[in-house]
Amino acid sequence: MANGNFDDSLVRYGGNEVKVIEELPKTIVEYFETWVSNYKQLDCNKNSDYFHLRNTLRKWGEIAPSEMLSKLNTEKYCPKNYNERLSILKGFSTWMVLKKYWNSNPYEGVSRRKVKKTEKADRIPFSEDEIKLILEAIKNDTYCPKSS
Repeated sequence: MANGNFDDSLVRYGGNEVKVIEELPKTIVEYFETWVSNYKQLDCNKNSDYFHLRNTLRKWGEIAPSEMLSKLNTEKYCPKNYNERLSILKGFSTWMVLKKYWNSNPYEGVSRRKVKKTEKADRIPFSEDEIKLILEAIKNDTYCPKSS
């Protein structure tokens, strides 16, 4: 190196030439599939939440990360599905920032939608007369077709 005889390719020293392969930029869907399969250890085709979100990303096409939140908000999801998709996208976006594919997380600080709790009506048990009628119908095959 001091004499200026250093070979950067390392061919002179018996090593193989280091090949630099430029990787083409991936689509958001490809990054998502990589994240799901390699880091979440799941299969997009088998896990319905990831399957549906991947299809949503395909429908959105190539968009900037800053537009993704507005796209998510325009989707017609019930609060439960919206919150599930938001949680997955938050994790995915955090990974994209950690890998330095994105500069910022577009879902950071986004609140979940409130789920309206509905009260279920109390069930009313059968009366004794109703129980007797049901048991007689079973015993006599009252409602069973004659051909069976």
